[in-house]
Amino acid sequence: GIFVAPIAGGGLAEAVRWAVARRRSRRLPLAATGGAFLGILPHLALPALALFVGATGRGLASAELLFVVLWPLLNGGLMAATLFYRLRGISM
Repeated sequence: GIFVAPIAGGGLAEAVRWAVARRRSRRLPLAATGGAFLGILPHLALPALALFVGATGRGLASAELLFVVLWPLLNGGLMAATLFYRLRGISM
């Protein structure tokens, strides 16, 4: 996942460039990155809810559950960062 996320971000950047016919905008990288984070939210909702219930004392919070929340967030962050910097034109 860690190696595939930047590749997916680069692919998404190229798809966005193709969709806007290679036009440029100041807000395009921010809009695309915001959309990427909105796409990550469904993958975080159920584990985050389970972690919240565990933290309030109604269930068990474990290190595995915390890992389940952090792993998609890490992969999504790598993907979104690559998407943002590819659309901004900064080579990494």
